[in-house]
Amino acid sequence: MEGSETPTPPSTPPASGSSPPDPHERIDGLRRWINELDETLKKRTYAGAAALLVALGLGGAGLGVALTQEDEGPTQAQIGRLQAQIAQLQSESTTAGGEVEENLDAVAKAVDRLIKQIEDFQGDRKRFNEELSEIRQDLRQLSQDQGSGGGGNP
Repeated sequence: MEGSETPTPPSTPPASGSSPPDPHERIDGLRRWINELDETLKKRTYAGAAALLVALGLGGAGLGVALTQEDEGPTQAQIGRLQAQIAQLQSESTTAGGEVEENLDAVAKAVDRLIKQIEDFQGDRKRFNEELSEIRQDLRQLSQDQGSGGGGNP
């Protein structure tokens, strides 16, 4: 495989004039190679398991959202009722066009009366505040007059 990190088994060069390699050294080399292969396989297994868990979690979350949306969404019967109500309101609004204008005029007159009452109330409130200020000033004056004139009496 190209680009693979898989270790290759140790090759034993042919000995031209030397004695054959020791079988224990050769077995130790194979054990190292198997250990490297095992470590690589463990890493890939852990990565695959983690990816699988993430995929399962996301799939479960997606399924939960889909089921929740299905429960919370409007049903076809609800949509049909709303469409019927809209059609009824549209037909009523076209037949009651003149009545709506009369009602709007009555509402405008009522709003004008309310504005007049609010203005009258604000005027009354302003007069009340002015009278209250005069009373406070009179009380201060009386308090000062008693404080300065009443000091000599027992």
